[in-house]
Amino acid sequence: MTTTATARDVGLRWLTALCSGDAETAISLMTDDFRYCLPGSLPTAGWWDRDGFFEVAQMLPPFLSGPLTVRLGDVTAQDDRVWVEAESEAPLPAGGTYSNAYVFALKVRDGKVVEMKEYCDALPVLETVDSPRTRGPRKPRESALTVVTATIQGPATQ
Repeated sequence: MTTTATARDVGLRWLTALCSGDAETAISLMTDDFRYCLPGSLPTAGWWDRDGFFEVAQMLPPFLSGPLTVRLGDVTAQDDRVWVEAESEAPLPAGGTYSNAYVFALKVRDGKVVEMKEYCDALPVLETVDSPRTRGPRKPRESALTVVTATIQGPATQ
């Protein structure tokens, strides 16, 4: 089991490597069975393996005219899980700025990231990435939950 401090450190080191373009370090901090989930119904949504993650990660940069700047906010770690709030921005070729907000939910095992769920606003992605990866047929929504701890139902409607 990974300690909370270690999971936090591994998660932040991995995100830093990933966002700064240090692919060698990012890959070295990922398990072979790494998996990634982008919740939603865009064609890129759903669960992906490690190769699929890198394919999805390469979707945005060709539509930007400068580097993507990522600012990390609150970081919370518990056992093998790390949650990171973040914001990003980058200049667009036609002027303006791409900006988004995220929550990255990471799971760490044996000093490496084994899972990432990326919660973000799909609208800026849809507006920026003009490709079949965003404009194609919508996918059925896959659950990002790996375990259900409770089910809560609202009141009946009339």
